Amino acid sequence: MSGLRLGANALIARAGGHTARVDLTNHPRTGPVFSGPHQQPFVYETEKAGLCEPTDEACRAETRSQYY
Repeated sequence: MSGLRLGANALIARAGGHTARVDLTNHPRTGPVFSGPHQQPFVYETEKAGLCEPTDEACRAETRSQYY
């Protein structure tokens, strides 16, 4: 999905006179993914997962898609 602002967003769908709404919170790529702040010290294992080395202190790596 694209076009979301960081923070609160509303997703609204309309079809056949019906409307549905869901509120979404868009977080930055650096997280939090599940909850709370990053743990310190943080162990980077992007290479173990088959990705490149992290590009910064937030452990970001290039986006990669594979289909099996």
